[in-house]
Amino acid sequence: MTGTDELVSKVTNFYNNLYKDCPDFSDDVKTSFLAKIIDEVKKSGIVEAAQATSEENAWYKTAVGYSMYVDKFCGTFDGLKELLDAKDSTLPEMGVSLLHLLPILDDGGADGGFDIKDYTRIRPSLFRDPGDKEGNTETFSAFLAAARERGMRVLFDVALNHCSVQHEWFETAVAAINAHVTEGTPLPADPAHPFNFFIWTTHGGPGYPTSPAYDEPNVRRIFSFEPSNWARVGETPYFYLHRFKTEQPDLNYHNPAVLLESVKIIAFWAHAGVGGLRLDALPYLWKVDRQKTHERDWVCENESGTHIIVQLWRAIADALRPADDALLLLCESNQEFEEVAKYLGKPGAPPECHAAYNFPALTRMWHALATQSPATLIDTWNEVAGLARPDATWVAMLRCHDELTLEKVAVTPQIRDDVTTVFLQDPSWKFRVTEDSEGREIVEGISARLASLLKNDRDWWTLAIAVQLSLPGIPMIYMGDEFGMGNSPVTPEAEVDSRYLCRASIDWGQVRSERADPDSWTAFCYGTLKQLIATRGNLTGRAELKQVGGHVLMVERGGSVCLMNYSDGEVSVEAKGKVLFAKNAEVGDGSVKLGRYGVCWLKK
Repeated sequence: MTGTDELVSKVTNFYNNLYKDCPDFSDDVKTSFLAKIIDEVKKSGIVEAAQATSEENAWYKTAVGYSMYVDKFCGTFDGLKELLDAKDSTLPEMGVSLLHLLPILDDGGADGGFDIKDYTRIRPSLFRDPGDKEGNTETFSAFLAAARERGMRVLFDVALNHCSVQHEWFETAVAAINAHVTEGTPLPADPAHPFNFFIWTTHGGPGYPTSPAYDEPNVRRIFSFEPSNWARVGETPYFYLHRFKTEQPDLNYHNPAVLLESVKIIAFWAHAGVGGLRLDALPYLWKVDRQKTHERDWVCENESGTHIIVQLWRAIADALRPADDALLLLCESNQEFEEVAKYLGKPGAPPECHAAYNFPALTRMWHALATQSPATLIDTWNEVAGLARPDATWVAMLRCHDELTLEKVAVTPQIRDDVTTVFLQDPSWKFRVTEDSEGREIVEGISARLASLLKNDRDWWTLAIAVQLSLPGIPMIYMGDEFGMGNSPVTPEAEVDSRYLCRASIDWGQVRSERADPDSWTAFCYGTLKQLIATRGNLTGRAELKQVGGHVLMVERGGSVCLMNYSDGEVSVEAKGKVLFAKNAEVGDGSVKLGRYGVCWLKK
């Protein structure tokens, strides 16, 4: 069987499983769009000799990631390429091999780039000449090539669960509704018409005569400041579903025309040469009408249909690139760890994403810092580690770029209370505030940079970074953390969305000046991180996590052992070997004395 035949077989099976019990469109329509999807992939160029990624050829399993807002990092892609070309470029010097560009696609400006209005165009403002579309395409291609020359692949965010109200699809759909209401024009029945790309109801939200069945308590609102999961189209009786902001209408994957468009987007960027796509809001793709009524009592988190869609995307992504240059599909799913692991594909099951954010470990890393005990981190890691396929991996991060997330679906109330008690140092840092059944405030996120959370404490900062880098997978550094940047002052933007406290631009003149002083906080953070990343190359294979003496986390990987003391006191541990990295640690004959938040990595 050729690579093309194998892919057609996989896509056909996934497609038929997805739509077999979906009555929204006729069998003829479903058959037609299956043929269109297969034609689209063939047109994009299948790698006939492609092999599935494996534990041995998965380039991403040894990657070191760095996430940035391009405009805050250096203004434009022109400037970013110049920084990469500079002799003192910090990214290749640190050992970064995966650049995660936070939203760069053309957007409506409502949600930091996640309300996409053109899936195949980079935001014009990220270039020195915003009006030069052809030249900007060439600039982006030159940037991708420059990154590759320096050993870095490029990953960026794509939200395929929803788009922008400014997207041509939605604007066309609204025009059809207005024509229907004012002129009596029939609503489009053609699945290829964008009206059918979205989910509609004529039942109103709060403040209107009736409330859609999709609202709480049936389904949570992700953004508490939104009054409903439904938004009204002007003064018409039509409401559209949005799980996130009003400006982000959800797409309707019950319509195979939407699935076709998603395949076109993935194929476009695979052909453009990007290293990967971060799939935002992945758990919400497939909606299920539980009651089979026109109110659509939707449930849309972690449905089986969502997993089938991701399996289809993965099959296509793997077919378009050789295995040693796989198009990395990165899952963003802040859910309980059993649910997150499913997006990597269970052992023996079809693969889904190549990697996933380890939200469960993120919260437990902060819980360990707050309680001076690694117990919950170890328990969670041990539960998560064996749930995914061996060719998949986790992303280890200390925040989801600009937020220490504490969402209800991923943490217990006790963990949230312990973390917020220690690290929520300013009320302005609160993000995603909700209430429990008794009206008590729940803070589901803290908007703060690493240095601010850890109070510029060098020992604490080193401990946090060392734990992150000791774990297998892709460590993801957030821009500015390498220089010890703290939260910016509260601005009008930050009063509405506290995450803007963590989105200040990097002042490169200041950074260079402070790095020149070896005793400065900036020089300390950069030097320590650079040293730990270089040393991390000695850590290979899977990790075994143990708790030693109550306060010490021991991470054993291959022939290396990492000891990290969560206590602010002194602790002794039996261990020996060649010192790879040490801070606040004394290595004796068969034992290591760890001081306050001490770290010691050894080669056995």
